[in-house]
Amino acid sequence: MADINPMSNSQTAAVQSVSPYATTLKAQEIRVVLLAPGQWDDEISCHLVNSSLESPLEYEALSYVWAQEPGHRYIRLNDSMHQITTNLFLALRRLRKASEARCIWIDALCINQENDKEKNHQVALMGSIYELCTRALLWLGDYESPAGSPRQTLTIEQAETQSWEEISKEQSGMQDKGFAAMTTIHELSVNKHPLATSMFEEGVKSDERNDPHHLRSFSSLFGLPWWTRIWTFQEAILPPMAIVLYGSFAVKWEVLEMANNCFFQHVTTCCYGFFNMAGKGNFSFEFNDTMSRFRDRVGSLVLWRTRRKSNTDKIQLLHRMLWDHRSRQASEPRDLFYGLLGLTGGMVPDLMVDYSLPCEAVFKIATLLSIQQTGKLYILQRSKNSHVRKPSWIYDFDTVFSSDVWGLERASMFREAIFFTAAGTSKSVAFWNDFQQDHLELKGIFCSEVVLVGDSLSSDGYTSRGLSSILIKWESLAKGFYSNPKTDTPYGRDWMSEYLRTIVSDFVPDREAQFGARRVCAADLPIIRGVVDKAIRMEQPPSAIFDRLLYDGIISSLTNRTFFITADGYVGLGSPELGDEIWVLSGGDTPFILRPSVSDSGCHQLIGSCYVQGLMDGEAMVNVEAKQRTVSLC
Repeated sequence: MADINPMSNSQTAAVQSVSPYATTLKAQEIRVVLLAPGQWDDEISCHLVNSSLESPLEYEALSYVWAQEPGHRYIRLNDSMHQITTNLFLALRRLRKASEARCIWIDALCINQENDKEKNHQVALMGSIYELCTRALLWLGDYESPAGSPRQTLTIEQAETQSWEEISKEQSGMQDKGFAAMTTIHELSVNKHPLATSMFEEGVKSDERNDPHHLRSFSSLFGLPWWTRIWTFQEAILPPMAIVLYGSFAVKWEVLEMANNCFFQHVTTCCYGFFNMAGKGNFSFEFNDTMSRFRDRVGSLVLWRTRRKSNTDKIQLLHRMLWDHRSRQASEPRDLFYGLLGLTGGMVPDLMVDYSLPCEAVFKIATLLSIQQTGKLYILQRSKNSHVRKPSWIYDFDTVFSSDVWGLERASMFREAIFFTAAGTSKSVAFWNDFQQDHLELKGIFCSEVVLVGDSLSSDGYTSRGLSSILIKWESLAKGFYSNPKTDTPYGRDWMSEYLRTIVSDFVPDREAQFGARRVCAADLPIIRGVVDKAIRMEQPPSAIFDRLLYDGIISSLTNRTFFITADGYVGLGSPELGDEIWVLSGGDTPFILRPSVSDSGCHQLIGSCYVQGLMDGEAMVNVEAKQRTVSLC
């Protein structure tokens, strides 16, 4: 596919000769595209018309990634030639009908991208735009069909009339990647066992000379950028109906939802443990990785669409959306926040999108809005990026996480929100429109100062030898501190039990419990001791399910954290330096590590949340009125 479709001299002269954005949009007004009918090779022609959201025209809404394909193409927009991205051109060519116009909302065409005021206004309406459309067109992208395939020039209008049986007959003997990927989706949606799919059976029989075509095609589909962009999240969640488009293939969202649900049912019951099935060569790894990606990408959207349908007020909490989709990306950093606003509903009726604000101000608004929504400090949890822009309390949008790493972080934060109540039922107060202030003032209780810090277990340098070395050093550090008979600690003389609870962050696996974990009880301590000793001796990970899950839980608990001891004898896990302070802040489910500022007297930098044995269940809140102070974060 060429990057540029050439224009004649007359067409060149017509480019932008008349602006399609001459009229100013009113408060609840949008533009929609009328995509003129035509044949495959005809010039694409569109016309913009205004519509009020209070009584809108019936329209579909396109969800796509702008720069997925290189280069640009030209279309006719309001009788002038207009440059668009290649990916949008490919989508329009597939979406065009043969004999009637199609009414679509398309951000790149319906919003004047050169007018920041209009852009602010229209982006603020995008939640309503997708909510009020008849259905969303989720354009994943196009691909090259085999030579001679009728699907090379098949439009979506034609594709929607085909049955699966007709498609299968048409594709007999062809190596079409779109068909191969859709075959797996179809098989999963009709409740086929994952190990009985064409993808798995082909892969088991393959060798180095035979490429596992179905697997690579399915993997390619769920590796497309559409699944990882921030805007596509709300664009898939908000509409009443959605259809997934890949080249000439059109699949109702309900089919993907059924495929996801059937797959999940199989792998949690009859096919439990199938991820350990062996294949030939690298097939087993590729198969497991691909199915995990499918479950992560589709399952997340299924969950949020279901949650939204059952939530009568349609309001979602900002921190939950940030946690669930922290690994999504945006070319414009401010969109990591703006791209979620459509789901926050009436909680922020007066919040205006403003692309003239610097990123720091926008991220302040996001942080303050989350605290305002809940009275809790969820958005301040976990360690902060040491290179993050100031102030330190701004939510860290800067760090790029892989979905695997962030998955562990997210699971930990959800467990902490459910099981821990360090600040009891107290609340914090903040208002998003205070974003011009650099200081965030919170109520809190100073607990202790960090006096001993161990080495850290890095996620990118983890080995069994590294884990063994860390555990030996940490236990030696604790033993040296508590061996002093004059040391007065909150644990009495039984420091080892509290140390073991700390190593696992007071969680042990429980497949029947919410989030697959529960708090540690006394009967668990000998088992934890045994698993820790195996790790110290660098033995193979335990084979018993509970012990193996506990071993994995220890690694998850310790990764990117270090063991520390405070002046009062508390032990914990976090990212402190010597001299840092442990605080319980109002609205915090966990304690926080604060560092006295050297440049701003009387203020503290937020380092992150932490686990402290003996401070996770409201113990610091005794006699709170006498101990509570105001702390200023900078």
